[in-house]
Amino acid sequence: MATSTRQLNHAAWVGPLVALAGLVTYFSVAAKIPDLRDSAVVNLILAALGVGLAAWGVLRRRNWKSWLGLGGAAVFAGLLVAYVFGLSNHLPTSEAAPSVGATAPPLALPDSTGRVVDLAGLSNRRVLVVFYRGFW
Repeated sequence: MATSTRQLNHAAWVGPLVALAGLVTYFSVAAKIPDLRDSAVVNLILAALGVGLAAWGVLRRRNWKSWLGLGGAAVFAGLLVAYVFGLSNHLPTSEAAPSVGATAPPLALPDSTGRVVDLAGLSNRRVLVVFYRGFW
């Protein structure tokens, strides 16, 4: 029985899987944890590791399967980078927002005790209104 000395190029197909894991876990795990969602460091590292593994697979054996693995890893990593740095950071502009230093519009909001405070009644004081959107 003849034994095969041919080595399998695992890096060529493990790389895209690792990059895909970085992309999928961003939406399934990291999106639920504010610190991970805002920075996406773990997911970006996974995507870069996947591309690195696939590139190593190409260096080990240059065939169409290795190049396909590198292309797949690059696509998954590119999608993650495009979402994290492109789409998720785009905030819509508000034409109705007052400019810095302008007179504030009429505003009545509850304070921390639940009592409604009217901004017009505080005309002789400096007022800072903070809106915290929160994570829910």
